[in-house]
Amino acid sequence: MRAEKRRTLALQQELKIIRMKGEPQKETEENLKRQLEENLQMEREKCIIEMSALKKQYDKKPCTETMKKRSAEKHSTLTTVTGYAQEMGLLGLNAALETVGAPCCIQ
Repeated sequence: MRAEKRRTLALQQELKIIRMKGEPQKETEENLKRQLEENLQMEREKCIIEMSALKKQYDKKPCTETMKKRSAEKHSTLTTVTGYAQEMGLLGLNAALETVGAPCCIQ
């Protein structure tokens, strides 16, 4: 009986020691999980900010390029039409517009 009691006490102490060793490990694990979650959240926020900035930049860039192209096209068209009007006269211009399939004529 005494031997069993000593063995029970020894096992209880051993269990206590194991639990004590496990607690810091559990705390460390919880801290690491928390740090990981914080890092992931910060990375998500950085990605969202970067994506937003890139989207704004992308949205603005085509508008600027499109406006430049349209302006250049208008200028080019105006120059071309002016050149035709000067060189060919109104009859030649009307014939050219008809050839291109433009729905107008100049009188």
